[in-house]
Amino acid sequence: MGEWVEAEVDIKECAFVAAELINRSGFGVATVEELGARRYKVRAIRTR
Repeated sequence: MGEWVEAEVDIKECAFVAAELINRSGFGVATVEELGARRYKVRAIRTR
């Protein structure tokens, strides 16, 4: 519990789908940060 993971992706839709799947799973909380042109960072923390 409390473990972090980060992933950088270049497709906006993929970043948001990944974050949504994590958030819906009940096992973690995820956010998406736009880093620049076609660069998105998905950050997630494990909650269970």
